[in-house]
Amino acid sequence: MLRDDAQIKYVIYMGITVGQHRAERSTQRTIDPSRWNASTGRALGTMEDIRTLNSYLDTVQVPVFEIHRLLMGRGEFPMSGSARLI
Repeated sequence: MLRDDAQIKYVIYMGITVGQHRAERSTQRTIDPSRWNASTGRALGTMEDIRTLNSYLDTVQVPVFEIHRLLMGRGEFPMSGSARLI
């Protein structure tokens, strides 16, 4: 959580859970908590900054899904060590 004058901003993290192990990485982006929808993992609104943030989150998420699809296609199940590579 970052304080910017009287406004609080949260750092957005991407979490990956494999089995019992969890890995987290910062997206290097922040958001006002009132503009964040935790259930969708996206910012709320249609303003340009929100659309840009949501687009960035999509580009960060796509490679993770691709790696998962690739491993599952090979019949390899992701292991906890795999989450650290992403």
